[in-house]
Formats: sequence, structure tokens, C-alpha cells
Amino acid sequence: MKLTLLFAVVLLSSCALSQITPTSPPTSTSQPTPQPTSTSQPTPQPTSTSQPTPQPTSQPEPTPEPTSQPEPIVDCSDLGFSCSDLKQALITANQQDNGGIGLPTFIAAVNRWGQTCCIEYSGVNFTSQWLTSRVPACVKAFTANGVSVDQLALSTANLYTLNQPGNFWYGNQGINVPRVDIAYSSDPNDYGGSKDPLIGSTIGGYAINGGGLALYKCEGLTARVVGGIGVDGDTNCADHAIAWRVRSLLNLDFVVSGVRSATNSTTSATSDDNIIYTGEETSGFAHPRCSGGDTDVSVRNSLSSVRVCQ
Repeated sequence: MKLTLLFAVVLLSSCALSQITPTSPPTSTSQPTPQPTSTSQPTPQPTSTSQPTPQPTSQPEPTPEPTSQPEPIVDCSDLGFSCSDLKQALITANQQDNGGIGLPTFIAAVNRWGQTCCIEYSGVNFTSQWLTSRVPACVKAFTANGVSVDQLALSTANLYTLNQPGNFWYGNQGINVPRVDIAYSSDPNDYGGSKDPLIGSTIGGYAINGGGLALYKCEGLTARVVGGIGVDGDTNCADHAIAWRVRSLLNLDFVVSGVRSATNSTTSATSDDNIIYTGEETSGFAHPRCSGGDTDVSVRNSLSSVRVCQ
């Protein structure tokens, strides 16, 4: 009986202790199931073989090449003389008594289209003449050729009165302006000679003082204008006399008619394009005297007569 009670006490004590002490969760001895490792490599993304479309890059606008103008066709063959012939004729004419100051001069020649064919001078070098006379010589040649026709010759000296205020050609000088941009467009060492920038160009301009004459050539019994010459570098009256002598030396003075009566003509010409001095004739083609005396008139009267085609 005592043993039975003792056993019961022990059993109850064990039960009480089991209620107080928490039971540890059983420790699992099994290892966690490993996740299967995929042996497959990641699928590569397809590489595009097409190149990316390049973005257009803005290119600078190309600078347009300057359009080259065709060289003008310059035919001076109708004049019948070379530039060296012209220079020699000028030197010879300058040595005569022409009144004026007696300075060396420039001379220019143009063809019938007004294109400059020659620019020469009579002095030792380019600076022996007034440098401001080179362009006026070209303008005188251009003008005389431009205002003359086969049946009527006008020298630049014949234009002076016509272009004074109140007369019917007044204002022409303001309209016909010379191309000085061409005249001074290159090395000054080239001025006066075959390299002059005016060679082959049309100078333009309008001269109303002495020194410009049209050139006339015979064709059978008739004459026609083939160009003009202009002289500058002395007084306008002396320039006219020198140009007159040069034209005669070149055999291009077959003037059909002019505005001055050829009273001292030794040929059958009844009129010519010689200079008319103010007070000599009641004419609208007069030019002032340059010396103030009779020298200009006596020089004019000593010039040769124009010729007639025969």
C-alpha cells in the first residue's frame, strides 16, 4: 500500500514537471531538399546584324564656285596696224610742233565695237606722262568711235559745245560713265602696254574735249569706220593735233564728211572732223582755244587734209 502510494506520487510529479518544461521541437535530421540547379545557359538574345540607321549629319552648304565669264572676243585685225606701229606713230607725232606744253602723251586705240586694242605712251617709261591721262585717252578713243558713222565723222573736239548746258547733247557725260574699276584692277606696273587691264575691255565714258578721232578705211570708193584713237597728256588742242597726225601716219583718215568745212583741203574733201575754235564759225561744234592766242589755229591749219577713197 505504501509502495503504491509512493509510485502514484512520483507519477504525478513527473506529470507536473512535464507541464512546466516546454518541449523542444524535434530537430529534423533531414537536409533541406536542394533546389535543382538548372544546367541550361540563359538563352542569348538574338544579336541584330542590321547596322543602326545613321542619323543624317548636316553638311555645310558648299560654296558655289564663281561662274567664270567667257573671255570677250576681241578682234582688232580690222584696224590694220599693230600696237608697236601705233606707239611709233605717236612718238613721231609728238615730235612735231603741236602747240601746247610739249609733254609726252598716252594713246589708245579701240575697234569698231569699242573694245580697247592698244594703250601706248610716247615717253621713256610709264611715269613720263601724266598718270591721269591713261584713262582719258581710252575714253576719247571710245567716244570718237561711238559718235561717228560711215557717212559722218565727229571728233571729240566737235562735241564740246553740243554738251554744254542748254544744248541738245547736254548730260551725256553723266550717263556714259567710264569703267574705272577695270582701269585700276591690276598691278600698276602693267599699265600702258600689252598687259594693261583695259586691253580687251570696253572702257565706256564720254569725252567732249580734243584728242579723239574715228578711224576710216577705204573699201573701193567708199570708206567705213573701223575704230578710234584717243590722245591725252598735253592741252586738249595739242592732243587733237597729235591724234590727227597719228591717224594720217596710219593711213586711216579717209573721212567721207564732217562738220567743219575743209577750206584748206588739198584733196577733194569738202568737210572733215578737224577742230573748230570758238568764234570761227557760227557752229554748234566749237571748242575753246587752249593757248589764248593764234597758236592753236595755226597748228590746226598746218595739219594734213583728210583723204578721199579713189
